Amino acid sequence: MSAPDPTPPDSDDIQVSMAAMARHRRRIAQSRSPDEHLRIVERLQREAMKTICSDPVAYQAFMARNHRKRRQDAVARLQAQLFARRDRGRDE
Repeated sequence: MSAPDPTPPDSDDIQVSMAAMARHRRRIAQSRSPDEHLRIVERLQREAMKTICSDPVAYQAFMARNHRKRRQDAVARLQAQLFARRDRGRDE
């Protein structure tokens, strides 16, 4: 078995590796059909919900966060922010 390189990687090396990995992942994602993409998303959502539902505390936290985000005042505040951004964009 080979020993790990004792010299720490240069930040440029890390950036190059990360860029190559991003390009690789982007190519994979672009090669998928819309049906394949939907199947993957559905599977991930099912697995996430199964994990959340397996722990009562996690489920309670999920539901509390979900209800907080959907409260009428929270939705109204978000809409006001979005409309303000849109209106600022028109002025420029």
